This record gives sequence, C-alpha cells and structure tokens, in this order.
Amino acid sequence: MNTAGRRIGRAGTISRVIVALGLLYLALTHGGLSWRLTWYDVVLGLIAFPTVMILIGLAADRLAGRAIHFTGPLGVAINTAVIVALLTNRCTAGAAELFYGITLLAAAWGGQPGCEVTVLSNLILGRDDQIGCPAFTPIDALEARHGPGQRPVKHPRQKEPERPAPPQREATHMATGHEQTPLRRDHQREDAHGRNPLLHLSTCLTAGAMVILAILAIHWLT
Repeated sequence: MNTAGRRIGRAGTISRVIVALGLLYLALTHGGLSWRLTWYDVVLGLIAFPTVMILIGLAADRLAGRAIHFTGPLGVAINTAVIVALLTNRCTAGAAELFYGITLLAAAWGGQPGCEVTVLSNLILGRDDQIGCPAFTPIDALEARHGPGQRPVKHPRQKEPERPAPPQREATHMATGHEQTPLRRDHQREDAHGRNPLLHLSTCLTAGAMVILAILAIHWLT
C-alpha cells in the first residue's frame, strides 16, 4: 500500500476496501452466485462515468483554476442524491457499482479523502477536487479528530542569572525533584493521547458493514 502522502487513516482505508469489495460483488453477480456482468455495465462503469468526471474536472480547471472542495452539507446531500439515483435505477445500478467499487479501491490505495468519484479525474488531471461523501467523510473527520496527539515541543531552557551555589546535598535533592516531575507529566500526556487500534478497527468495520447492508437493501428492493 502506498503510504507516501496519505490523507486518510486506517479506518477510512479499511472501510473503503470493504465497501469496494461489496460493490464489485454486486456488479459482477447482481447479488447472486453466477456471473451476470453485462457489456453495457462495462461501457458505462469503465468508460462513460470516468469520461464524465474527467470532463467535469477539465471544466472546473478552466473555470475555477484551482481545486474545488465541495465537502459541506450541500455537497454531501447532492452527492447522496446522485448515488441513490444511480443505484436504484436498473439501467445504471450495475455500472455504478462497478465504477464506485474500482474507484474506492483506488482511493484506499492512494489515501485520497472525500468521495471516490473524483479519484480517476484527479489522477489523470493532477488535481485535488473533493466532493463530500455520505459514508466516508464522517469516518475521515472522526479519525482525524481522534488521532494520536502530537508530542509537545521541547523548548530550550532559558539561562537564569547566576546565584551562589547551595550546599551539595541540597542542590542534588532540588535537581532530582525538579527533573522527575516533567518526565512523569510527559509520560502521562503521551499515554492519554495514545491510539486504540481495536477501537478504530471496530469502528471502520461497523461502518463498512452498515454501508454494505444499505446497498444490498437498495439492490434487492429494486
């Protein structure tokens, strides 16, 4: 896995892989046990949808000239409506599952945040456009918020004015008591901000399972 320049954590990566495998299973089998991938699913999912996103990226590059981050509540709502419309339509469901499944794997590999729909256009055009994702944007935000705390920066101590040297025993006792307290506080501070890998793993697995169940329910009800 490429770890250079990653902007999503372990939970976001694992949840994307889980959902991607579920989507690819639905795209290849339509929820059954036999191979049911059609030629128009391949054309739409691997050619038409990526081409549309590349054209949108070119238009954004020409009109805005900078990366567009449409990750607020409005962006998430619009993106959710588009995803639901594609997955509930029998003509586009298989192609959408194939497209989102492949781009989710690419997003997990490259560590790109936001919705996976912009992954291919960003790679081809060298941009960083992001659209809010209803499933993974909250996971990425939660993981970034509860990530491991940074260690405090140690500043050099300022020199104090010279004073008469106290007796040897008193100086040793004061120096020992003065140095032990910061070490104990720093140790407690690092322990308080430590990451619990089991908690993050269970969170991402639960989120991925819920998303897969929702997609399966939409697929079977339609």
